[in-house]
Amino acid sequence: MNTSQLARRRFVIDVGAVAGLLLAVVIVFAVDRSIPAKIDLVFVLDQRSEMRDLISGMKSSCVEMAEGLKARDVDCRFAVIPFGLKRRRVPVIPFTDSVVVFKDRFVGRAVPEDPNAAASAVEALRRAMSLDFRKDAQVLFFLISNNPCEDATDVKGVAGQLAARGITTIVQSDAERKACWQDLYGHGHFFSMDGADLSTGSHSTS
Repeated sequence: MNTSQLARRRFVIDVGAVAGLLLAVVIVFAVDRSIPAKIDLVFVLDQRSEMRDLISGMKSSCVEMAEGLKARDVDCRFAVIPFGLKRRRVPVIPFTDSVVVFKDRFVGRAVPEDPNAAASAVEALRRAMSLDFRKDAQVLFFLISNNPCEDATDVKGVAGQLAARGITTIVQSDAERKACWQDLYGHGHFFSMDGADLSTGSHSTS
């Protein structure tokens, strides 16, 4: 295994390992709002070519989060909105409250071609906002992308729409892209791809 392959392997493991930290964040958001907590959680996932070697770890992380929430008796539904044209790495999944169904649709089947897939993170977030949320649920969007940030004006625009609707966003991306996503995660959290919580400038994962 060459150096490049080792780096890719470590990256996938790092992405999967952050599930526990992200799970803790989600639970804090929910419990602060209501007991019993209700969460409608939408994974907005980059499936473009630069993410190819991270898809497996990314899926595992999302499944672990869903399983962990259900294990803690959180009333939670899960959905997936991928972005990246002409890719078949991540399926579109409508809301389900069953971890078994979520896992089966997410990792247990071939991904069908979607000619109408969202081209960008901003477009995917807008599509996510059109989902049918429960009126009494805390809505969380969890965006993972290792690609360069998109147009700052577009990010700011969709961030304003999310804030107006009270939707909290968690972003996981390269650390050097923190600034350009800042409008989006302003009321949420930002994690680097190795799992460091950089939301307030801290590099601690504890």
